[in-house]
Amino acid sequence: MCRAKNTSNDDSINRAVYDNVDLQTEIAGLREAIEQLNINLTIERQKNALQRQQIDQLNVSLTAERLSTVAQLIDLMIQKTDNEE
Repeated sequence: MCRAKNTSNDDSINRAVYDNVDLQTEIAGLREAIEQLNINLTIERQKNALQRQQIDQLNVSLTAERLSTVAQLIDLMIQKTDNEE
């Protein structure tokens, strides 16, 4: 009976060891997946930052063009006023 109990305990220990190894393997896999996700997230953040920078540059360019157009319109209005006088 003692022998059977020891065998049962040994089986339980072996299962626990295998379960532990399986969990460690799964944890390692999850850590690798998290690391890859963090890398991907960093890349996406860099892309977004670049896109924001490009959008800001376009906004500056459009603002400059609009100001130039307004200045031209004002100049034309002044010329028209001068010609009418």
